[in-house]
Amino acid sequence: MVTTRSKRVLSEISPNAIADPSPKRKKTSTHCNDQEQEDRSHSETKAQENRNSEIDKTAKIDRNAPPTTFVCLCGNGVKHKCRISPQCMCMRYADANPGHPFCVTKQGEDLFRAWRVEQVKRDAEAFGVMAYTDYSGYGTAEVVGNMLHAFDQVINTKETDAWSIWAHIEGMARFLSQDNWKFYHIDDAEANGKRVMLIGTALLTALDHLVAAGLLGHDSPIRSIGFVIGLFLEFVVAYEETCESNEDGWRFVVVRRVDAFGIKISGLKAAEQIAEGLREITREEEEAEQEEKEKKGQRDETSSDSDNSDPQKDENNLPNFVNAYKPDTAPDSEVRSWDAWNWEQEVKFYTVWHGIDGKIDGTQYDLTLAENFESEDDDEVDSVDTNVVEGETGSEVEVLD
Repeated sequence: MVTTRSKRVLSEISPNAIADPSPKRKKTSTHCNDQEQEDRSHSETKAQENRNSEIDKTAKIDRNAPPTTFVCLCGNGVKHKCRISPQCMCMRYADANPGHPFCVTKQGEDLFRAWRVEQVKRDAEAFGVMAYTDYSGYGTAEVVGNMLHAFDQVINTKETDAWSIWAHIEGMARFLSQDNWKFYHIDDAEANGKRVMLIGTALLTALDHLVAAGLLGHDSPIRSIGFVIGLFLEFVVAYEETCESNEDGWRFVVVRRVDAFGIKISGLKAAEQIAEGLREITREEEEAEQEEKEKKGQRDETSSDSDNSDPQKDENNLPNFVNAYKPDTAPDSEVRSWDAWNWEQEVKFYTVWHGIDGKIDGTQYDLTLAENFESEDDDEVDSVDTNVVEGETGSEVEVLD
């Protein structure tokens, strides 16, 4: 993916461009002396710039940096908890490391870390609480609902720009790449399928906003698109068996979309392989469809008893992307078609059929809230709460290993 930046960064200056100081020699003229001094000054300036470049490459991002500043992630931190070390790339300035493949905006990373803390608050094992097997899984599912609710809020804010919308997608991708297994195993596979479907609609909706803002393309200033798409593909492939009604079909649409705009799914070898597999399936289906059309000839067009009804709507005039959210036991529940999507309607009906008390967000599983934590030792509650929640966002998650 080609990266466009508004300013040059010090790391773009090649160390090979630094000239050694000129050797001392007898002064032959004032002009020669001035030229020698200018050369020496230029050499010292380049050397200092190179030293600054080396510092910038390892510098961690300032917490007050603009939210659209891109930050690096280390290879281990992408899929697991980062093991902090001086060599770790996490939170370094991405513009100072233009060749590093893993990066997101500071806002996206901040959202991920905040949601990660919310997940820890719902982890019974972290609190040493005896709870039923799926407690932490349902707690993680609750955090996913909170993420989708936050996305809904930012979508419906008039002042919101495409960068902020994409930051929510980045945070969601980061979270799902690390913690999706915790709700994968809960005993409500149907709700998981519908949840995966709404996640896909959120991603497609965000891509729509990037297109509208002219930010979807190989030269987009949003340099994380290919990487984030890869994280979503790695997430959704694990739910293939759960999504019995094509709730995960958005993965094909996403790959076609980014391919059409010249975006390379980069940085993640597994994601690249998944994308190529999806392309191959698409090609095979298109070839089979073309062969079927050639066999039928013009019969469909000339048939007098052809069905002119809209296959995307049922008798109650509800589109397919609404009926697909109905419980599988409902007589008019449909297999999802991804010819169309509509965030506003989908989140509305997802909430109707799969929300709790008319909401998709909540704090029912938050163990830092007294009403959710039953313990004979109140001091233990305060102690765990402090260890998990206080401190700088991100660091408190690592100490739980």
